Amino acid sequence: NWALAAITLLSLSAVIYFLGKRVTAARVQAEQQPASLSPYDEAIQALKILKDQRLPENGQVKLYYTSLNDIVRSFIWKKLSLATMQKTNEELMLQVQQLGLQHDALIPLAQTLRMSDAVKFAKFVPGIEDNEHSFSNIRSCIESLNNLQNRA
Repeated sequence: NWALAAITLLSLSAVIYFLGKRVTAARVQAEQQPASLSPYDEAIQALKILKDQRLPENGQVKLYYTSLNDIVRSFIWKKLSLATMQKTNEELMLQVQQLGLQHDALIPLAQTLRMSDAVKFAKFVPGIEDNEHSFSNIRSCIESLNNLQNRA
């Protein structure tokens, strides 16, 4: 009986300790990011950080494409107030099409999102040039969407 109570108490203490560490880590991370960045500047900064990490060169292609995907989704969510984080890439493309983005900006985005799906789900390993094109496509899409909204 006492042993069960002691184990329960230790387990509860461990859960509280780890949750406290997670909240503290999240708070520190939030404090490190300047709150004054626009969604565009935040996305461009995230792209720069991603590029500097050189993930594809280190064999982390899946993380690279997941990060590219998350950066564009986060930008669209913050800049355009569209719920993107829980959408599939195809649903995301349908949302972006409805924004009035030029066709020549939509095609590269669609190609990159499909490549991202292939990397994440079919274990496709793109070449160095593909990775660079995908990065450029995401950056161009963010710039086009930012310019589209600035004109409106």
